[in-house]
Amino acid sequence: FAAGLLSPAQVADLTERIERDGEIENLPLSLINQSGEEKEILLTTVPITINSQKLTITVVREVTALKQAEEELIRRNEDLHAAYEELTSAQAEIQASYHLLLEKEEERKESEEKYRLLTEKTNDTIYQISPSGTVLYVSPQVSRYGYTPEDLISHPIEEFICEEDMPAVLNDLQQSLSTSSPTMTLLRLRGKDGRLHWVEDNGSPVPAPDGSVAYLSGILRDISDRKKHDEEVRESERKFSILFRRNPLPLTLVSAQDGIFTDVNDSFTITTGYSREEIVGRRAPELGLFGDQAEQSKMISILRSTGQLDRLEMHCRLKNGEIRTCLFSARTIIMNGRPHILSTIDDVTEQRIGEDAVRKSEEHLRRANRQLTLLSGITRHDILNKVS
Repeated sequence: FAAGLLSPAQVADLTERIERDGEIENLPLSLINQSGEEKEILLTTVPITINSQKLTITVVREVTALKQAEEELIRRNEDLHAAYEELTSAQAEIQASYHLLLEKEEERKESEEKYRLLTEKTNDTIYQISPSGTVLYVSPQVSRYGYTPEDLISHPIEEFICEEDMPAVLNDLQQSLSTSSPTMTLLRLRGKDGRLHWVEDNGSPVPAPDGSVAYLSGILRDISDRKKHDEEVRESERKFSILFRRNPLPLTLVSAQDGIFTDVNDSFTITTGYSREEIVGRRAPELGLFGDQAEQSKMISILRSTGQLDRLEMHCRLKNGEIRTCLFSARTIIMNGRPHILSTIDDVTEQRIGEDAVRKSEEHLRRANRQLTLLSGITRHDILNKVS
């Protein structure tokens, strides 16, 4: 102790222990040697008595290397424990990722199954094309045009689309690529037999991880029947327009919803004195076309209840104010998807005047016959009286 290897505090602590316990066994201490190095020791003291003199045997065992080895072992144990914790955490993350992967795989399989059912059950043709216009995938429904999917895959779309429609198709393709927005295009698809089929193409871009367009996916819906029907309707309306314009009878076309004139033919304008511009867009009451309000109310009531009229006699007013007797006939038709009333107006004014003249002539004739019969009877009577 006197060598100064221990600090005063350590000396005081050891003295207190020896006085209290009588001995010390393997007490770990740190001390500084003459070279200034810190050493670890185990201190043991044993009290003895020699010749009635109390002495203390002190044994010092250096354990610096052992202490360092112990500390190294503890450090490595701590490192091992930390590595174990990291491994445990990594294992938990791997398990969580594995379960998530399983869930994603199940979702993918379910999605693929739904997609398969969709492509198999729908009548529409589902496709995928690259940004350059090469067919990547097409569903089996393409067989309605005579193709198998293998006939189209890896081929450019130009091979299967009508040349006249390609500019519009390419324009919509570029628009979809540049704006990442869906497009709808009407085009004609060439079947394997060369026939053209009208289809409605609804396509959308599918993004890649880097934000670019990976491919375009869409649905081709066959609208050939709808196109044919539209053409038939347009042809029917064209023929109706020709017949309507050239009909010698005055014809009108009135909206059944609001009573507004939508068209009149030339015969109507000639008969009434109104121009087409004066009639279209207005209603009959505004123009005062009917001379009798009661007749007009009767006409409207019949049309509402039966949807048609057959030669209903009415009095119509011309532009110059003249009242004419007409036979009014009407039918409800559909034009541009809306109900309209097609009416014919047959002016029978002269006919009614002639019929009235004939009735008056017949009445005069009947009166003359009665007078002649009466006069003849009186004359015969007088002659017989004179003969007598």
